[in-house]
Amino acid sequence: MFAVVTTLTTLMVALDSGSPFLVSLAILFGSALLMIAGWKREKEYSRVEHLIRHLSPRTHEQEYSLDKLESQIEGLLWEVERLSQGIGVKGQHSSKNADETPHTFEEVVTQQMTTLHERFRSVSSVFCYESEGDISFVRMGIGGTRFESRLQALLVSFFRTGVLDCEGLVDGERSSLQTDLSLFGIRFGIAYPVFWQEQGEEKRGVLWLGYRAEKPPLEVEVSRCRTGASELGEYLTNMLRVSKLSARASHAEETLEQREDYIA
Repeated sequence: MFAVVTTLTTLMVALDSGSPFLVSLAILFGSALLMIAGWKREKEYSRVEHLIRHLSPRTHEQEYSLDKLESQIEGLLWEVERLSQGIGVKGQHSSKNADETPHTFEEVVTQQMTTLHERFRSVSSVFCYESEGDISFVRMGIGGTRFESRLQALLVSFFRTGVLDCEGLVDGERSSLQTDLSLFGIRFGIAYPVFWQEQGEEKRGVLWLGYRAEKPPLEVEVSRCRTGASELGEYLTNMLRVSKLSARASHAEETLEQREDYIA
């Protein structure tokens, strides 16, 4: 609570001074205090939000400064909560699937997507890939046939050209009717290509995260989605390689047993 009071007091003094420099300095100072505090996000953020909204800013610039501080507070609290958990897929497994060993490609992807979805604030997390000439989806959160149809229209050109037009953070406010996801409450999307090797052939897919207008993605989520896409590709390559070696080992063991039975 000390960090909350100190942050708000510093900000109020800066706002009264009318100096943009002091306001920026107050925001940075408050951000540092909040990072050190290491609050639990849901409980403490609601308290901070209530206090901030009762400051009653008098000008548009002050309102902007408060909104910026509020956004930074939310981002920092989310960051503190996630730092100890990690965001990528390397060595990460969802607690829901901890006792389940995946066997098929889709099961492996589902396990990793569950992990990723738990570590982002997106309302929909999707891995889109090409399978036997068709576009397949592994999704968490919002879904359905109509949703997949519009998402496919958004991503399908990548599988034809290798160029992901919606790569990075995209504001979907001006999307075409075919790719508009506002019907599902989604305005922002983050997308990055995923590449992996399967039997010496390069495969590709797309990691896509969807966000609501009232809770846009944080900058750190954009960068970590990029990292997550890269790590997912590496994970799939290694998983398929190990699976292939295991199959060879099993076949060799079976052949050896047959020879021993024949000799006996």
